[in-house]
Amino acid sequence: MAKVSGAAPPTDVIAEELGYYPVSMSVDGKTIYAPARVKSSSTEQAVALANHLLDKGVVVYSAFWCPHCRNQREMFGKEAWAVLASTARECSPQGTKFKGACKGIDGYPAFTGMGGEGGVRSGEMELGQIAEFSGFKGFDKSKEPVVSNLGIPTSTFDSIITPSPSNGFLTKSSPSFYDALPPSPSRPPVLIDDNEKILSIASTHSSSPTTLKICHPSHTLHHALLLATSSIDPDFKFDPSLYLKSKNVIDEAAINPTTFNALRSSLLSLPPPFNTHLKVVDLGCGLLHMLRRLTDSAVGVLSSSTTSSSIQSLEYHAFETNPTLLPEILSSLSEMGFNTVSSSPPYTFFKEVSAPPPTKRSFISRFFSTPPPLPSTPSSVTVHLHMQDFRESPPPAATENVHLVVGSCFADLFDPDELARDLKLLSSSSPTLLYFPITYKGMTLLSPSSPSSPSLSIPSDTQAMRMYNTALTTDHKHNLESSLFTASLTRFGAKILSQSTSVWEIKKRLHPYMYDCMLYFFGSTTSSLFIEGNFSMRNWLARLRSQEKDITVYNTDILAKVRMDKKR
Repeated sequence: MAKVSGAAPPTDVIAEELGYYPVSMSVDGKTIYAPARVKSSSTEQAVALANHLLDKGVVVYSAFWCPHCRNQREMFGKEAWAVLASTARECSPQGTKFKGACKGIDGYPAFTGMGGEGGVRSGEMELGQIAEFSGFKGFDKSKEPVVSNLGIPTSTFDSIITPSPSNGFLTKSSPSFYDALPPSPSRPPVLIDDNEKILSIASTHSSSPTTLKICHPSHTLHHALLLATSSIDPDFKFDPSLYLKSKNVIDEAAINPTTFNALRSSLLSLPPPFNTHLKVVDLGCGLLHMLRRLTDSAVGVLSSSTTSSSIQSLEYHAFETNPTLLPEILSSLSEMGFNTVSSSPPYTFFKEVSAPPPTKRSFISRFFSTPPPLPSTPSSVTVHLHMQDFRESPPPAATENVHLVVGSCFADLFDPDELARDLKLLSSSSPTLLYFPITYKGMTLLSPSSPSSPSLSIPSDTQAMRMYNTALTTDHKHNLESSLFTASLTRFGAKILSQSTSVWEIKKRLHPYMYDCMLYFFGSTTSSLFIEGNFSMRNWLARLRSQEKDITVYNTDILAKVRMDKKR
């Protein structure tokens, strides 16, 4: 067949250049999305594991845009993934808004056919874990590559100890392997392993290895490499629930009252019948901070109107993608006085809200000069909890006739145009309000700010924060320009009603866990750029801790209004 002039290259070739970004081509009038081609080579046991999974009927579910799915494919390697690809399912073949491809799958990658809750195991896993869960015998973790996608240049180390293939070369189980390592007192070899025998051999036969034992389930390969490069505090354990609890305190103090008051006024001025029943969709609910705020006795929308125009019922659809938060979310609902209506997904809860005594003012009311009027009749609140991404086959009950969409600390995590398009999944016959508070706008300051210290290989604080923002945008694809998001909303047909600055003020003595979380984020996010710049993350973090620098983060609160008509 003659070659067609100007024909597009194969989809997988384009995908290889673009990473996990969507790649589309026209086939029978449809748009097809393909993940990046796997680049790493497989070990023999990885191929054997893949064949074992295929024989057991294990199916891998993934999405082209998911970085964890990309990492998982690279762990298997191209030869092993070729085995699994015959039954693997792409859950977004026609884009993030495609519905029905992978029902029952809440997170990616996911494996069916090897146990787990509901027969599904979700999340990126090392091959040793997959072997254990699937019953594959004889898997030797020490034979799998240990340097992964952290982005650390190998020139950082004089020696990185990794497994060798069975081709006659020395392996880590041989004492002679360590005797042959070049001595380097200033930068000793780094050994990452969870094999007790190998650790024992290394400590006995090597004069100066840094041994790191991975024994805790949270010590993934990524975590181990961060520890090996002193990018994070070895005594700090990041807990998503504790982080969100600490963050909610910071958020509450930061939310700008001007934009929130504009939100309340807009909601309470909705025409009948929308002014009596309010439907809210929370795109990333966390521990339900926004639900607390909207139902607060001093500033919430259920208690700030006269009886004749009071919102009497609130229907709240909360989406959350992190399954580990479920116990804390349920605990928060119980603490707020909700009764369980349905204990199976989607979870449903209900409570009635009666008017508090007129003299009672909550902590939040400090933002207002006078208390707002209180209702004379009870209001009801119904919460529907969806443990899934709002873009992946949301139930119609959660997407139709929506009056308010909220996304706290949310909008900067996405490409602004894609997020604006994804909002088309929601619809309403009346104008919908969009409220995105705490949208990071790319400015973090340390006070007092310190200059560089070349003798200790420490960058200036300004330079370090610049590297932090660079890593967020290039490695994690965050959008740090809130103006781009508002511009996307405007192109989508929205009108910006209010926009104001909200500021996180984080102090070591007042917010100790949140402070440690921020240092953890700085280290884990910026480590590769520090290494490329020949800076010491350990020394820079030590300076931050010793001086107890205040951390100030500048955000934007955005309120917009748009007609969410799917026919547009």
